[in-house]
Amino acid sequence: MALLQRLHKFYRSEARRGNPKMPLENYTTECLVGILEADQGLLRAFAREFIIEVSDDETIRIESQKYYGTGTGRRYIDIAIEGSKWLCFIENKVESQERMTSGDEGEDQIEAYIKILDQEKGSRGIECYMRYCTKWSEPKTETRHKFCQFLWNDVARFLGNVDYKDNHLIQDFIAFLTSQNMAHNMNFQAKDIVSLENMQDNLKRMEQYLEKRIRPLLIGKWESDFIWQLKEHNRHVLCREGKYNGSGHWDVCIGFVFDAAPSVSITFFIDNKVTNHETVFKQLRDAVEAAKQPELFKIEHGIYFQYRKPIAAFSAEMEMEGAITEWYKEHIPLTLGILNSALPGEDWGALFSKATDGHAKGDQQEPKVV
Repeated sequence: MALLQRLHKFYRSEARRGNPKMPLENYTTECLVGILEADQGLLRAFAREFIIEVSDDETIRIESQKYYGTGTGRRYIDIAIEGSKWLCFIENKVESQERMTSGDEGEDQIEAYIKILDQEKGSRGIECYMRYCTKWSEPKTETRHKFCQFLWNDVARFLGNVDYKDNHLIQDFIAFLTSQNMAHNMNFQAKDIVSLENMQDNLKRMEQYLEKRIRPLLIGKWESDFIWQLKEHNRHVLCREGKYNGSGHWDVCIGFVFDAAPSVSITFFIDNKVTNHETVFKQLRDAVEAAKQPELFKIEHGIYFQYRKPIAAFSAEMEMEGAITEWYKEHIPLTLGILNSALPGEDWGALFSKATDGHAKGDQQEPKVV
């Protein structure tokens, strides 16, 4: 396993324990900035590819998470690249879409960056550029500061084309981007064509399963925004969401996830806008540690825990559909036990049918908040 993949594996192991580590997009950003910062020639080539034409003797500076702006408008910028008479901000996204900033409620990140570039251009008389790098296409109508978008795939292709074949760190980074599905090969292989041919049947089969087997285990209005869920989160699920004690946001998603090994899953997420979120997060971590085998992840916007099992693990069952249903019937009460213990004051039982009662009680530990 390559160096950067090993480091990321370590980061993920820490995130599963609920430790507040940097999200994947920050990790990826720091890797890129470190590689570019180490070589002026490569940094100039990057600037020519994604920002502006520069001379062979121009000195360029690159920094990550640098503070810019004044007063309440100060922000940490994902990547700031500065030449002799120009400045470029790059906002990076991996899984999540462009987010709201914590400083100004309702103001998005790109808008905050552009306001700072307005200040820099006005006070310093330099040219300013705004760039937006994402994993998937997110078309924007922005035009200020020569706004332009590109993909992590474009970054991988750029690094693969430059004359640095013997640079093991660059090759490691390309391998890491590939492992995270951020260096997409746009050519279809034979196996991809076969997958596409079977895609509609498989999606219909999952849709029927969710409606026939899962929805009867649930109460109330559980949404299934399939296109958005598939594009943004690589999953096909039923979701229920709300606010905890009138603040923040939570959601429960039950169904199928397709990252790594396609799996059945139950996921609960709560964001960091909930009142006293650090206390809430600690209660959730303690309850998860006392429960049966869920994984816990601390991410940039909040925290979530997840029960999951690869679909392939059910293949030996005589009645696969029934075995999957029994898995959900067993793990819904476990999920409910965690929520009742960690997040009191909400009627979490109102989300799930009594059809799950009696499952898993023999092997469920009663979660306790420390």
